[in-house]
Amino acid sequence: MLQPFGPPRDAQRYAHFVRVAVLPLSHKMCMALVAPVAGVTCLMEPEIIKFLSEFTAIKPGKISGDTLVNFDLGVDGDDGLELLQEYAKKFDVDISGISESYFSPEGVPLLWPFHFIRLLLGHRPIGLVPLPVSQLVKSAEAGKWVNM
Repeated sequence: MLQPFGPPRDAQRYAHFVRVAVLPLSHKMCMALVAPVAGVTCLMEPEIIKFLSEFTAIKPGKISGDTLVNFDLGVDGDDGLELLQEYAKKFDVDISGISESYFSPEGVPLLWPFHFIRLLLGHRPIGLVPLPVSQLVKSAEAGKWVNM
């Protein structure tokens, strides 16, 4: 008969069966509460993919660590800034260390037909740094912005 985990000694007894925890906790809470007791690794990637899926309305199965938030998911302008602010709040990440430009300014460029044709041909905006999901994961695990 299986019984739920009780005191920490039960978690230690069964720790060799469980090595990874995907929990709806912040990474800091997972590391503080679960990892020391059970010796598990707290994964952030599924939670961040879920967050991005909800923000962009793109299915989680289409988002991976290599997906670029600003180019592949189409997040740009004020939406990009809003995404980073919500991300920082939800995952408790200090984003004051961001020095790159990941999103274009809001509005329509003066030569919009030229820019539109370039986007249709697969060209990326000049001067923007790619923002992969893996960078969001590493930053959430570190608790501060990590440049890649």
